[in-house]
Amino acid sequence: MEIKKLNKITIILISMFVTLMAFSMPVKALALSNPGFESGTTPWLFYTNGAGSFTVGPYGYVGINAAKLTLNSGGGNIQLFQTGVALEANTRYRLSFAAYSTTGHDVTVRLIKHGSPYTAYAPDFTANLGMSWQTFSTEFTSSGFSGTVNDGRLQFWLAPYAAAGDIYYIDDVQLEKVSSTPISPAITMHPLSQTVASGQAAIFNVVATGTAPLTYQWQNNGTDIFGATGSTYTTPATTLSDNGAAFQVIVSNSAGSVTSNPATLTVLPPIPPIITTHPSNQAVSQGQTATFTVVATGSAPLAYQWQKNGTNIFGATGPSYTTPATILSDNGSTYRVIVSNAADIIMSNAATLTVNPSTSIGLIMNPGFESGTTPWLFYTSGAGSFTVGHYGYVGINAAKLTLNSGGGNIQLFQTGVALEANTRYRLSFAAYSTAGHDVTVRLFKHGSPYTAYAPDFTANLGMSWQTFSTEFTSSGFSGTVNDGRLQFWLAPYAAAGDIYYIDDVQLEKVSSTPISPAITMHPLSQTVASGQAAIFNVVATGTAPLTYQWQNNGTDIFGATGSTYTTPATTLSDNGAAFQVIVSNSAGSVTSNPATLTVLPPIPPIITTHPSNQAVSQGQTATFTVVATGSAPLAYQWQKNGTNIFGATGPSYTTPATILSDNDSTYRVIVSNAADIIMSNAATLTVNPTTSINLIMNPGFESGTDDWWFYINGKGFFTVEDIGYGYQVEKIAHIGVTIKGTNIQLFQMGLSLKPYTKYRLTFDAYSTTAGHDLAVNLLKHGSPYTNYGLSQFFDLGTDWQTFTVEFTTNGFYSNVNDGRLMFWLAPYASAGDNYFIDNVKLEKI
Repeated sequence: MEIKKLNKITIILISMFVTLMAFSMPVKALALSNPGFESGTTPWLFYTNGAGSFTVGPYGYVGINAAKLTLNSGGGNIQLFQTGVALEANTRYRLSFAAYSTTGHDVTVRLIKHGSPYTAYAPDFTANLGMSWQTFSTEFTSSGFSGTVNDGRLQFWLAPYAAAGDIYYIDDVQLEKVSSTPISPAITMHPLSQTVASGQAAIFNVVATGTAPLTYQWQNNGTDIFGATGSTYTTPATTLSDNGAAFQVIVSNSAGSVTSNPATLTVLPPIPPIITTHPSNQAVSQGQTATFTVVATGSAPLAYQWQKNGTNIFGATGPSYTTPATILSDNGSTYRVIVSNAADIIMSNAATLTVNPSTSIGLIMNPGFESGTTPWLFYTSGAGSFTVGHYGYVGINAAKLTLNSGGGNIQLFQTGVALEANTRYRLSFAAYSTAGHDVTVRLFKHGSPYTAYAPDFTANLGMSWQTFSTEFTSSGFSGTVNDGRLQFWLAPYAAAGDIYYIDDVQLEKVSSTPISPAITMHPLSQTVASGQAAIFNVVATGTAPLTYQWQNNGTDIFGATGSTYTTPATTLSDNGAAFQVIVSNSAGSVTSNPATLTVLPPIPPIITTHPSNQAVSQGQTATFTVVATGSAPLAYQWQKNGTNIFGATGPSYTTPATILSDNDSTYRVIVSNAADIIMSNAATLTVNPTTSINLIMNPGFESGTDDWWFYINGKGFFTVEDIGYGYQVEKIAHIGVTIKGTNIQLFQMGLSLKPYTKYRLTFDAYSTTAGHDLAVNLLKHGSPYTNYGLSQFFDLGTDWQTFTVEFTTNGFYSNVNDGRLMFWLAPYASAGDNYFIDNVKLEKI
């Protein structure tokens, strides 16, 4: 699952078709604030008389966030609590929540008076937690007071269960008054018709409310489907004979039953595979791996079989293939892939592998963890984990060692290291730990008596990436061995809560004869305008360490001792200066070719695109933009009606929300640099009165992704492009689906709504692939995700259309500001689909 944050995009982890049916009995929600921690920590409080922390992060069981309680030590008083809970005496309540702890240690939940004598308002409830999310629920009758109170404290009591290193996660805390009258089931979202290719499965969902427990029975053309008794039904792999079948579901409880509208299944012939990106040639050094990748479309499932020189590679059955460590005989090998599905079989173009000989061979396999954890091994006598993720100092990945507790034996190691006796080696790596705790690196025999093959090396780690290097002569054996163990030894430095990151582990044989420096890329001549800086670079090889000394017209430049040199701001007197660099090591030195600096008079600014007139409705913002060229730096100052606008000093200016008196105002910008000052043409702002206010922020995506959120549990992206349609003609939302998911949504939250009020939704949209459809829902942004009156399917085409629907809000009784407008692409969207949306408008009629 790939999750990416784009601007203010927030990752939402919800299972819509489960959480929307989270009613277990008719209930009235109490004023437990922030039950799902979506607003952060407030008003929850945390206390421990040991050591620990309370944070909120994107770990949610329901919604985005969850509480995370990290315990660095145990304690006799550890609690997460909320005060000011209002209760009625002798009344039946239900408490529910989701939780787990990393060690499976339990928690007790208490409801007491917040203040001495801490009267119990309910019996204690102890939850037997596991090490993954579970939900817990208990009912009780309030006691210990009369009338009503608002001094209740709901308390998660972790002592005496918790221990040092434990992490607790808690979410979706609900305290509700229970009604005694069961409510008949009602369907709030009917199953939607599905279109799939032959061989694919179809997924039908229903969302219903009513007194729990709700039961479900799905039917195919009116006949019960055996075992299909959940809110979601997934068909077996379809065939063309399933085309036109009607699926419906009967939802029942103790108060009655209701049958959904039928949903039609359309089964299309499978789409043959098409390769959109063929594997490309790769060049690596001896001992490195090479990765070949293909991108193909067509009806799922797609099957892949990679071949080397025309012969199948065992196990190479994915869209990418990474070779083992290469050898010189692999040079010139060709790699191709066969892609197939039920409709056809095709073959990619062949890609050629070039393997260049290496003078220094790394003895460590997977040194940068780019291939995952293998062949590295991790052991701790305490508690902890070894994972690989996108934290790399070099490349993408790095090792991550998370320690939940300390231990007398904590190590990351690799075995089977081949060594020669009495030979000089260099070990280098990059590392840091979150607490700055150190690590010792050892090289010894992998097996009793664990003979040392090199001296131990202790790295004084910091809390950000550093590189470390040491040289040694192998000892403790004769001839050659291949039983070396390279070991990162974290004990006795590491403590509970530490996280270590390690990357780019290199063990290489050092040449006994130092190699003189050689320049492989000389500095290049530079041309800049007066006032700009120039940057010169050199690339050199040779035995480390290499030193550098830059010169200007043959004179050393003080402090210019790196492989890159940046001049101060240039003047016309610098024109024609010659810059060179001397590169040195223990074996000698070499001087680069001179690079000439040409300094031109500054180029005055020229406006290539003037600000254009803008027309908006009252309450909207307007954006004016200028495009100018000329010598950097360019300075900007926007004016309204000839007066400078404070802080408006960029190439674009966005007004505040407009009012009618802004109509006919003019906007222009002064552009300047060291050479000249010019002024743009004036652009006129037209502000049209509006009789209705759009409740959607950034409805035409003119402010980019601001105010919109996107989530997919497959792979995809949400961007804004400068080719708009409709409401604002400059920008549109673009949603791309790389890997299909069961939860794909673009949404905006925090909408203010009035109950039982007529609203109109309009938007423009299309999808590029067979006009795949979408649904729009308006619901509560938070458990139990009550529908607020809109759940509508829209039949998209492959070109722009405008869609409109009117509806009356329901599901709440007073004004709310927690509405979520959601474009729901699953289950319509498939891999390769692109959706475009613009001009989203929600107005009270």
